[in-house]
Amino acid sequence: MTLRELSQLYWLKSEIKMYEERLMRLRACMGVGSPNYDGMPKAQNNESTTERQAVRLADLERTLKSLRDKALEEEARLTCYIATIPDAYLRIIFTHRFVHGLTWWQVAAEMGGETTADSVRKACVRYIERGTKSE
Repeated sequence: MTLRELSQLYWLKSEIKMYEERLMRLRACMGVGSPNYDGMPKAQNNESTTERQAVRLADLERTLKSLRDKALEEEARLTCYIATIPDAYLRIIFTHRFVHGLTWWQVAAEMGGETTADSVRKACVRYIERGTKSE
């Protein structure tokens, strides 16, 4: 597995967060505004603003559900891959970094002792490089 493949869960979670923020903003705007009582004729489009917002809201919710499902699948795939790593130290590094989304510095802090961000990153990269050479 490549570093790019391992990082997909992180990016999926970032995308989910982006859509959740859009959804929150759209919900905050729902129903804002006043009805048009001026008696002027309307355009040919008979949809109201509320109807359009409701459709956009439903679309965003569907997209968000789909992304959440993908994230769950990706987490399960990563967890299975990490379980195949023979070294417990590396399994912990991979879990903190790729499943929990911690920075290298945070991973090093979780590992404790004299561990540095650079040392855990290098251990991870070396393992990945060994795996791609043997495939």
